[in-house]
Parts: sequence; C-alpha cells; structure tokens
Amino acid sequence: MYKVFNMGIRMLLFVDQKSANTILDLASAFGVKAYIMGQVKRTPNEAKVVIQTGDEAEPIVEYK
Repeated sequence: MYKVFNMGIRMLLFVDQKSANTILDLASAFGVKAYIMGQVKRTPNEAKVVIQTGDEAEPIVEYK
C-alpha cells in the first residue's frame, strides 16, 4: 500500500510552476515543511502514471 496510496503525505497541491516557490515560501513562513515532489506533463503518447519509488527492488511503477 505504501507504493500506491498516500501513506504519510498530508496534502498535495497541483499548481503551475511559476507559483511553486511562492507557495513553498508561504508554507515555510507558517512552519510547514513543503517540497516539490514531481510534475505533471502533457504527452502525445498513451496516458499513464509513472512513479519513481526510490525502492531498489521496484524502482519504477507504471499504471496505464
């Protein structure tokens, strides 16, 4: 379940790239640790989700 579901990430925000640093600064001002975790990209190929897990046994998981 830890590879598929949100097991510890409290909130995700999907924002445009130019707003990301402003949001990180605002979170920091309130004592909230915030990170950029990835990006959403448009692709001409078949839609899929690719997760780079950091796990040596299964470093990349793909969902179509």
